Order: sequence, then structure tokens, then C-alpha cells
Amino acid sequence: MEAESLYNPEFVKMILQGDDDLKAGKGITVDIDSLFIEKIEKGLKDVEEGRVMNFKEAKQKFFYK
Repeated sequence: MEAESLYNPEFVKMILQGDDDLKAGKGITVDIDSLFIEKIEKGLKDVEEGRVMNFKEAKQKFFYK
């Protein structure tokens, strides 16, 4: 008797398809470290150049539309 999986069968199928796609060369590579470093450097430059806002301004701009 086979144990029942805790995962949704469609989810498992999607993951296995992704593995097959990667093996077939259909994937892309993303350098996560570089991505975060670029964001941090941009943030530091914004601070140095005075492009900052306080928490209240950020909430109004990004959360209260």
C-alpha cells in the first residue's frame, strides 16, 4: 500500500515538470546576490542624496490609495 502524499498532486506534477524543463535547458539563472547588492547600493545612494521619506509618508504613498 502506497502512503498518501501530503502534497497536492497538481503541485507535485508542476514541480516535476520544472525539473524536467531545467534538465532540458529551458531554465534561466538569476544571481540573487547581485540582485540584492544592486538594491542595497541604490538604497544607500538614495539616502546619501536625500531621497528618503518617513514611515508615515511611505504608508500614504504605498498603502493608502
